[in-house]
Amino acid sequence: MVRNSSYFETLARINEAKPLQVGTYRLNLPAKPSDIITQLNDETSRIEAQIAAIAKTPTVNVTLKEGWTLDEMFDELVDNEVATREELEKFAQNPDNFSRESFEFLPQPLDCEYGNLSNCAKYYPEGYLYPDTYSFFVPSTPADIFTKMLANFNTKVWQKIDATPGSDFHNQIILASVVDRESGRTRGITAQTAPLVNEERSIIASVLFNRLEQGIRWQTNPTVDYGTGFQICEQTVEIDGCKFLDDPVFDTLYNTYQVTGYPIGPVTSPSVDNIQAALNPAQTDYLFFVADDTGKIILQKLILIIFKTLKPSKRSMPLYKSKKYTT
Repeated sequence: MVRNSSYFETLARINEAKPLQVGTYRLNLPAKPSDIITQLNDETSRIEAQIAAIAKTPTVNVTLKEGWTLDEMFDELVDNEVATREELEKFAQNPDNFSRESFEFLPQPLDCEYGNLSNCAKYYPEGYLYPDTYSFFVPSTPADIFTKMLANFNTKVWQKIDATPGSDFHNQIILASVVDRESGRTRGITAQTAPLVNEERSIIASVLFNRLEQGIRWQTNPTVDYGTGFQICEQTVEIDGCKFLDDPVFDTLYNTYQVTGYPIGPVTSPSVDNIQAALNPAQTDYLFFVADDTGKIILQKLILIIFKTLKPSKRSMPLYKSKKYTT
């Protein structure tokens, strides 16, 4: 652009060129040195105006918690006026809005209409938006929101694990998302309980792998609940507005009471600890697990429940209610 740097610098001093700002400069070339200086001044003024506008834009810190679904994250973003639910949902249901060149860990898009739970996944980037505390402008564009969260996944997860992009990694994210919902503690995870919880996570992952190998359905509640807004009616817990297990609302490709193998997509945004558990499951022959009232996991190779053939009573009601069958 400039043949003689000394001449150009002298000309810049005479014309009182503005100090350059960090940013992208767009120049029309070829041009005389004096014209280049004029263009640089104009572009500097433009960037200074952008910086001033950003400085006046309010920001908010938003905590998106481990184990949340994308819908729960959307609720928090909407509550903090970062974006509207309509624009977030619309953006997340279009794979074309996401660059697999920039984020190679993203999965191959499904050949179906995202958001239609009868035959497709609800959102494309579910599972890859890392749970953390973020600072967002108010308002922000969906592109800025998702790019920031995917970049965080790249830093916190992708750069720290030994994995290759593809269907296998996507299945591990699906597994990690289920482990996320099936592990933890009812009162939260502390520094003291974290090592035991991480050990339980790898064992839960092994249970799910063992069931896959033996052709046994996972039958995990988080996959049934996902995307429907309802939970399964349980005998042991009172849940307002619950649905029976065989209710048509649960007829999705997420429901592992119906689907053999992996559900169609992740059901949470798992933390790196859950992803590590999915990548490195324990070596066990367990097929079942159950949690006590604190969330601590109890594991079994086989569970046999013997029912006496007595007159039915409220005490002998099945754990899961169904109009047609019980499990």
